[in-house]
Amino acid sequence: MKMPSFQVDSDALSKKQDAGRCSTHPKKELRKLITSNQSVQIRPQCLICGLPAGPTRKKAEFTAEELAGLPLWDKEIASRHQGERSAAYTVLRDAEENRVRGAWLAEYNKYLRSPEWKRKRALAMKRDGFWCQGCLEQKATQAHHLTYEHVCHEFLFELVSVCDDCHTRLHGNNEVALADA
Repeated sequence: MKMPSFQVDSDALSKKQDAGRCSTHPKKELRKLITSNQSVQIRPQCLICGLPAGPTRKKAEFTAEELAGLPLWDKEIASRHQGERSAAYTVLRDAEENRVRGAWLAEYNKYLRSPEWKRKRALAMKRDGFWCQGCLEQKATQAHHLTYEHVCHEFLFELVSVCDDCHTRLHGNNEVALADA
């Protein structure tokens, strides 16, 4: 049995988000961009993403009145757009993390019902004398994975026998505790 990855593919998420990126700049407007050395450039600015949407235009192409009437470059458009993209990425990443976690848990639960797991669990419990290795006061009822690195192919030293109380303490509110039996 091969477990699905528990890692989110950040590169794939970025590519997915970039697919909707403003690349054609459908809404643009000529604006005056004041550069760091205080020179003035006339450039089209995308009103969606705030990025330059074409080449710099020569000031000589415009009358003094036209130049005076051009709005200033709006840095807030890019800032707002980046904030929206960041929020959208967070939503996308959270959804992908939930999907990946769900797929992993589904396979893990299937494994816990398998004869291979039942055999390993029985061997770990026998090795530990059927006593909880967390408190040494109660009979063990579960085998706990010390690591999930080798799930489905774990070494017996990666399993420890525990009682229900100690298993709950080990996992806290983690949903794996509900499945790990």
